[in-house]
Amino acid sequence: MGLVIEVREEILRQVVELRRKQDIRLAAQQRRSAILGGAAITLGALISAVVASPTAKATSGQVIAAGIFAVLLALANGVCWYGVYAAAAKWFDGPDIDKLTKRFSNRNDGHRALLDHLIAVHNDHHGRNELAVNSARRIVAIQVIATFVALSLLVGALLALG
Repeated sequence: MGLVIEVREEILRQVVELRRKQDIRLAAQQRRSAILGGAAITLGALISAVVASPTAKATSGQVIAAGIFAVLLALANGVCWYGVYAAAAKWFDGPDIDKLTKRFSNRNDGHRALLDHLIAVHNDHHGRNELAVNSARRIVAIQVIATFVALSLLVGALLALG
């Protein structure tokens, strides 16, 4: 029986490690979205300011268009950033310790049953959380593409004025 417990403990360690890596992957997507949003807002504002400067000799319509475009870029990035965080709104953190204590403390096979339960819960939560990680990754990909296109258009408009 000792070998069975050791195998279960190793499986539990592996499942917990997968969950730890999953938490890291979600946090990385959240950081990417925030950094991308901050960079896009900053660059959009700088380009709009250059277009609005007297040396650019832009018409008032061009200045207004650049400003609106920069605001839309900021809003789109804000929506994407929110989406990345909202993807994890139903994130499963792991088993409820109080329930585990009540359910397994007085059982003869408590240790083995606990290990089996922990493995199952972590595995189930890992699968459910993977949906949130994949959703966040897709949103960041959309954010990257949209931001690149928008900034390219703003830079193109700036170069056309020059």
